[in-house]
Amino acid sequence: MGILYRAECSRCGEGPTLKLEDRLDLLDLQALYGHILDRREWERLGEIYTEDAVFDATSVGIPVMSGLSSIREALVPLEESGVTLAHHSTNAVLVEATDTTARMLSKYIAHHLTASVAYGEYEDELVKLREGWRIRRRTARRIALGNEQA
Repeated sequence: MGILYRAECSRCGEGPTLKLEDRLDLLDLQALYGHILDRREWERLGEIYTEDAVFDATSVGIPVMSGLSSIREALVPLEESGVTLAHHSTNAVLVEATDTTARMLSKYIAHHLTASVAYGEYEDELVKLREGWRIRRRTARRIALGNEQA
């Protein structure tokens, strides 16, 4: 797969360049996603996704969702069913970045009602809007569910 990320430091010179404030905003966005889902604050999904966002969760059995309303329509019944009790995002790293776009990789952990745990990766394409950073495209890849490898 090659190098996914090269840390930004004075001796590296090849890492993504982004203001510290933007980096922190991107990390906050990753964390906010789990809080919004766990609290069932569906009206706040616009704080995470652009209006024309695409969420590809086909590896977890959910069809591709195109547009914020489609994402909301697919997630609400799934989450309201209580299948997933808690969402966690971790290990977020920037892969590419400019002043207005970024690509991030992160890990997710989802605790389910059945006491099983799913974990995998998110690959996000983000854009900086007037309102702040938003996910334009998210791809979820399940690595495992419980003891089973995907």
